[in-house]
Amino acid sequence: MTKAVENLNAPRPFRVGLVSTDPLRVVGFQAIFENHGRVEMVTATVPVLLRDTSMHLVLLCMATDDTLFNLLETFKGFRPDMRLIVMSHAPQNEQIRRMISAGAKGILPDSASEADIAMAIETVADGSIWAPRRVLASMIGDVSARPATTQIKGNIELTARERDVLERLVNGATNRQIGEELEIEERTVKAHIAKLMRKVGVNNRTALTMQAISQQLISASSTSQPRRSMQKS
Repeated sequence: MTKAVENLNAPRPFRVGLVSTDPLRVVGFQAIFENHGRVEMVTATVPVLLRDTSMHLVLLCMATDDTLFNLLETFKGFRPDMRLIVMSHAPQNEQIRRMISAGAKGILPDSASEADIAMAIETVADGSIWAPRRVLASMIGDVSARPATTQIKGNIELTARERDVLERLVNGATNRQIGEELEIEERTVKAHIAKLMRKVGVNNRTALTMQAISQQLISASSTSQPRRSMQKS
């Protein structure tokens, strides 16, 4: 069992919907997660998933872009709270950016390993975006180069620990990863992030990340090597 899959184990099941027209893919996903207590993989139609408020996350495995983007638009309109991971055949950079803009929180190639699939689910469930490093680096670079449109009022004073958390958050670390690196509990990480959002005056992780970059709340070197995940929108 991989560490990524082990990390998903918990007493309370995490329900993941699967939309796929490929029966072999359905069997494969069910085989991966059937013995892992936290993940309950549920195959369902889109109408069912739109009504099921107990569903936390959905994997979309679609063959064509037209179908995929129609589904992303549908979920965004009816279930904007739903976290969506897209599995696509070797998506290109611009296509990935479009998927994220359309509401996808995770992008995986069809060839993704079991460990990557499990880590993507954990990352997206934690409130971050899972996508290739090259795309996230480009997106962060775009924001860094853009003049700030919203100025933070007054000086923001960060403690050393808050700065440590913020630097890792900007680079895409999940709460669990931040906790492991700083040797603190995950709930403590969440408390630090909540306090940072109050200080900066934002209400989500993406806004906090973008303000941290545009307002230079952390050093430029802190964003030089972004991870594979990035905070949610």
